[in-house]
Amino acid sequence: MSPLPRFAARRWTVVAALAAAMAGCAQPMPPPGGPPDAKMPTLVKVEPESGAVNARPRAVVLTFDEVIAERGGGSGGSGGMGSLIVLSPVSGETTVAWSRDQLYVRPTKGFRPNAVYTVTLLPGVADLRSNVTKTSRTIVFATGPEIPATRIAGRAFDWAKGTPVTKGYVEAIRRADSTVYIAVTDSAGGFELRHLPPGDYLLKGVVDNNGNRRLEPREPWDQQPVVLADTLRTELLAFVHDTVGPRLQALAVQDSVTIKLTFDQPLLPDLVLAPSLFRLTTTDSQPVPITTVLTTAQADSLARAEAARKADSVAKADSVAKADSAAKAGGAPTDSGAPKAAGAPRADSTPKAGGAARPAADSAKVAPPKPSRPPPISEVVLRLGTPLTPATRYALTSVRVAGLLGAFRESQRAFITAAKRDTTAADSTTRRTPVRRRPPA
Repeated sequence: MSPLPRFAARRWTVVAALAAAMAGCAQPMPPPGGPPDAKMPTLVKVEPESGAVNARPRAVVLTFDEVIAERGGGSGGSGGMGSLIVLSPVSGETTVAWSRDQLYVRPTKGFRPNAVYTVTLLPGVADLRSNVTKTSRTIVFATGPEIPATRIAGRAFDWAKGTPVTKGYVEAIRRADSTVYIAVTDSAGGFELRHLPPGDYLLKGVVDNNGNRRLEPREPWDQQPVVLADTLRTELLAFVHDTVGPRLQALAVQDSVTIKLTFDQPLLPDLVLAPSLFRLTTTDSQPVPITTVLTTAQADSLARAEAARKADSVAKADSVAKADSAAKAGGAPTDSGAPKAAGAPRADSTPKAGGAARPAADSAKVAPPKPSRPPPISEVVLRLGTPLTPATRYALTSVRVAGLLGAFRESQRAFITAAKRDTTAADSTTRRTPVRRRPPA
């Protein structure tokens, strides 16, 4: 790297000292009196300018049209202004210094030569009257002679929940030199990495629960290799990478031949649900046959079909009974079989006079995006060949149920079926003999 001008180095030293000194002081307060200020801070100047090439900055300087708060008022939260800045590519930590109406952004190891840098200012910058910016701003500059027009775009999902990852952390690691380019997902899970050198990358997306832009244990994530020529689009399906298999978490007896199981993690999508994956026994080790294993969606569909069939059967029986009753009585046919009078309007076929039209569906509301693959299941329903006996203890064992990484383990849950309820009702026609009591002596 060519030597920096003396005034640039001196400027950064003064700014860093000033920021450190002011950090120990109280937060500046807005001046009393005057008209209320409802205008959010505006970024008015950037050094180096966006689109600049052959830049040699000591730091990226963002200047606003008014004094800004030292800590962000929106997405920054407790993370301070540093959480509102995304510098890419990243090399070590990123230093963000604050001084009244300016922010100074600098990688701890300095800017690399012949690299393209992207600085993204996220929403959340606040002024002294708590007016907060709502939009982001991106600045691009190069320390080399050109800025390539390349782009990696996509969407990240929490696969188990089937929802977009909001404020997720995405990184593209260049295999040639391990340079890490980063981005943050928006409210719809979208992300974009621009101006990367063409080549092979390892793309990773993380559900960044604590906002530290690092992969922590139990945080869902996904990764895939990509080859960037000019532009590409992809999808990341993040999930918790458990190295142990699913464990039975809950068991519910829905009826005498139906048991619902819940696991502590999603199951392998390609897993063939078969009775051989489970074992149900009594306390004396007598097996209970399992005939079918269904997903909850399949079980619900069968239940709805059965309920519709029963309702249709009851309706037909009622119709026949009414027809027979009318025939025996020799009466006129019921209204259900008589044609409607000519000219009788159909219900709701015409609008009422002076009435307002029925409101149409709100076309402005856009449904949140969904992943291309359906979310993996974590619940199954067992159908038994013989009914469970009331007030009896059973043991259900999950034998080879695999998780998303293909790992499995044996787990077991014991349960006791409910006692049979006495449905015998007292005969109301039987006269109860009153109890005669002796009068007191």
